[in-house]
Amino acid sequence: MKTWRSGSVLTVAVAQAVAACGGGGGTGSSAPPVSQPPPTTTPPGSAKTFIVSGAISGFGSVIVNGERYDTSTTTVRIEERIGTVSELRVGEVVRMEAEEDGRGGRRARTIDMRRLLQGAVESVDASRGTMTVAGQRVIIDDDTSFDDSFAERSIGSIGVGERVEVHGFLGSDGQARATRLDRASAGDGEIEVKGMLGSLDAAARRFVIGDLRVDYSAASLERFGAEGPREGDLVEVKGREYLADGTLRATRVEREGDRFDGGDSTEVEVQGLITRFGSSEDFDVAGKKVRTNAGTSFVHG
Repeated sequence: MKTWRSGSVLTVAVAQAVAACGGGGGTGSSAPPVSQPPPTTTPPGSAKTFIVSGAISGFGSVIVNGERYDTSTTTVRIEERIGTVSELRVGEVVRMEAEEDGRGGRRARTIDMRRLLQGAVESVDASRGTMTVAGQRVIIDDDTSFDDSFAERSIGSIGVGERVEVHGFLGSDGQARATRLDRASAGDGEIEVKGMLGSLDAAARRFVIGDLRVDYSAASLERFGAEGPREGDLVEVKGREYLADGTLRATRVEREGDRFDGGDSTEVEVQGLITRFGSSEDFDVAGKKVRTNAGTSFVHG
């Protein structure tokens, strides 16, 4: 397992496959150096499988987490509909199933893009670089990409009441760090929120995400199992209307965090903020559980 930090974003590569690694060092003697075996590579004709999650940083194919992936035969899904690579934008967070050939070239088999939030802007604090969308506090910084429709391409372009689409990462404190900001598509009235489920009232079928109250009495529940929603679950909530008391009437609630599972030979690379912290040996990144031990390498952290 390898872990490294870039700015305020924690990127974690979790190797589920068994891998070999070598190392060596000098002793200060005049003895000739000991030759090291060549690095382990994927044999020609075979492919190493990856599940990758992170923000798009460039194109020419597509670049995620510093790696370039060929997209000539990629299947793209955008908010659960079939899309194209040309519709993707810098700053959007994607999940990819990919493979690496024996020469180190990477190819994306599938790319799945889902926004983090969508809803009306409720407040803007330009001095602090924050805004509130659908009850969620969003941090805007110099690394946030803006759609061309924002004239200033800064937080000063955002007005209260505008409907926006936020891409980015959720932190353990419930705040979101925006990697990209778009205006919501005309006619798309859906309200969408991802966050940690709290203040659960199973009898009333209500809970809270950030400052947003959610009524799930009429919602379809996905990926929860027989136990249903629980405190601390990372969930995605969708709805279209608010009740008289300002509570969102949810149409769907989905438990996040299981979208990174692969087979025994699959390596998982997850970029995101820490969404749960128990200790340096036990925490979650983007809803994915991470365990570390004495063999874990921490770089810049």
